[in-house]
Amino acid sequence: LEFFIQAVVFNLNNKKIKIKNFGTFYKKWTPYRIGRNPKTLEEFKIPSKKRLLFTASNKVRQSLN
Repeated sequence: LEFFIQAVVFNLNNKKIKIKNFGTFYKKWTPYRIGRNPKTLEEFKIPSKKRLLFTASNKVRQSLN
């Protein structure tokens, strides 16, 4: 499992990794945004970051429902 995760993370160079009948792994950048402490109302910047997302295939979705 760890080898698979490392392979997906390190080989994700702006490409989608599709596994037939399982799903797709892809990278998405989240923009920076302004956060706020609700207690003190102090504002601060939340930096942009990249996220690894997964979309399940239709067969996986149907088997789960």
